[in-house]
Amino acid sequence: VAAGPVFRGLLSTRGLLYGDQERQDRHERSHRSGDQEGDREKDTDGDRREECDKRRAKAGQKCGLLLPVDSEHSAIFQALQGVPASCYPPRKLLLTASGGPFRGRTRDELEQVTLESALKHPKWSMGAKITIDSATLMNKGLEVIEAHFAFGCPYSSIEVLVHPQAVIHSAVELRDGATLAQLGLPDMKLPIAYALTWPHRLAAPWSAGVDLTREGNLTFEKPDLNTFGCLGLAYEAGERGGVAPACLNA
Repeated sequence: VAAGPVFRGLLSTRGLLYGDQERQDRHERSHRSGDQEGDREKDTDGDRREECDKRRAKAGQKCGLLLPVDSEHSAIFQALQGVPASCYPPRKLLLTASGGPFRGRTRDELEQVTLESALKHPKWSMGAKITIDSATLMNKGLEVIEAHFAFGCPYSSIEVLVHPQAVIHSAVELRDGATLAQLGLPDMKLPIAYALTWPHRLAAPWSAGVDLTREGNLTFEKPDLNTFGCLGLAYEAGERGGVAPACLNA
């Protein structure tokens, strides 16, 4: 795949990523009238399979629908819903990071940390591998590479912001200066549910949403690339391309 539009190219066949309002309205009317399955088959299976067949017939490959599940990329995907094609690509993709358990530490201080402290993430409950990668910001670097390929945006337009409250999961800055963000609790249930039910939204009894009156201030910082060098390495590997991102991940 070229450095390009994985989500953008595949999902635009349904007309929803770029906000094809006419098709979306038709789909919603059909859904309300009880003819959801017929319209869904026409709009998705027909259009998507036809496009896929044209691109992959010679290669003998099967086409599938790719949806983001990672919270940051789901947030960007959600923010892009309704954005017309004439406004793409955005000026910036803003990936947020909590900063992990060692936010604010110096390199000298990091020499004294323990495995146990690295596994205590301040906001997210995750497995050991991704928790360690979050503590070093390596995970955020991998997400930068993922965003580059997924949304077809150059690395120069992908910015990481440290957001300790972990309420804003990512944002998109459009060319007119408007910034669209997705907010939610630090819980993977929402992005997983959205991927399973897109383009609809499931009623979620497990989440009451974010109470902004209780969150207090929402703050943002630039990442410390001198202390957390893994993030800088990820940008460098991504820019080099080829097998460099795979080597970084290994």
